[in-house]
Amino acid sequence: MGLEKFTTYEAYKQWFDDSGSCKEPLSEKQFYRSIRYNRYQKDEAPPFIMENFYKILEISPTASAEEIKAAYRSLCQEYHPDKLPPGTPDKARRYVEERFKQINEAYSVLSDPDSRRRYDLNFSSSSSYPRQESSSTTPSSFAFDPEKLRQVSERLELLKKKIETECSELEEEIDQSVKRQLHELGYKEEELQGETISGKVGSIILAIWLASAGFWLMGLGNSFLWWIGLIWLGFWVLGALWFASAPTLSENAAKKIKPIKEKADAEKFKARQKRQERLDKLKRHQRQRIDFFKALPIQMITEEYIASLTDEDQLFLLQAIQERQDAEQLTQNLKTVARVAVGLGVLAALFGLGIPGG
Repeated sequence: MGLEKFTTYEAYKQWFDDSGSCKEPLSEKQFYRSIRYNRYQKDEAPPFIMENFYKILEISPTASAEEIKAAYRSLCQEYHPDKLPPGTPDKARRYVEERFKQINEAYSVLSDPDSRRRYDLNFSSSSSYPRQESSSTTPSSFAFDPEKLRQVSERLELLKKKIETECSELEEEIDQSVKRQLHELGYKEEELQGETISGKVGSIILAIWLASAGFWLMGLGNSFLWWIGLIWLGFWVLGALWFASAPTLSENAAKKIKPIKEKADAEKFKARQKRQERLDKLKRHQRQRIDFFKALPIQMITEEYIASLTDEDQLFLLQAIQERQDAEQLTQNLKTVARVAVGLGVLAALFGLGIPGG
């Protein structure tokens, strides 16, 4: 049965459900596309506004055949899915693929004189009907929505704080474990920093020997080196006093306490190393996404493309726009919303940076 008898997708769906057919029904997009082709091929007006093929190809309705071909080739270069770099988000890739299909569809109609004539006639006669928009191509009125981007920014900041907190909690657990072990052995926590008599004497002698270099610097006759020598001397004199004031341990106590201290220090070092690795991984991910968006052709950064991205990628795209040298080529609307979003501080959490200047 022809689809032309149905004026809406809901009417078609109701008829299909009542028919009891075992086949799969057409999707809403397939339904309207089929009607569109059938109607303008028969010189009949469709029951909705048709897609503006001239707008899709970014040309005027009076464009010549040569201008149509040139526009088509140019857009194919920009929107060909095979030109997308690795790492392109799935939603963004689907948008580019859909855009590429629209470009080819528009060209297939407008490049043929007879098909173009029928399209022009039916397009003008369909303007009184309500438009059926495709959700994949409808421009987002919330491009760079500051509130959403602020939430993403806060999530990134919370993730960093979570990593720091987990490391701090692990170090606290290590300290508590050391205290318990010392208590079980009958030692105080202060003794963890203690030394045997021979160890203290050796440390004090080393500090005095290093401090003597300060006298040598002070004796060179240069006022700047004199001050440097004085600071050096004072530092190592204080070091010698610190070594002397440290708790004194017996050889037996040192043998028991030293392995506990060494193990705790190794575990803390491993925890801090893991924390830094996680923070570095987070930074690398952010940097990679920003660099990816910096490498995109500026013509691809449209409201529709932005709407196809996740909130997180929109934040990275905004940072990339701030770093791009060709950002002035964006549409005035996108430049405006980008400046507003930056002005509200949504980038403050990225890499610990402050608000970029506009």
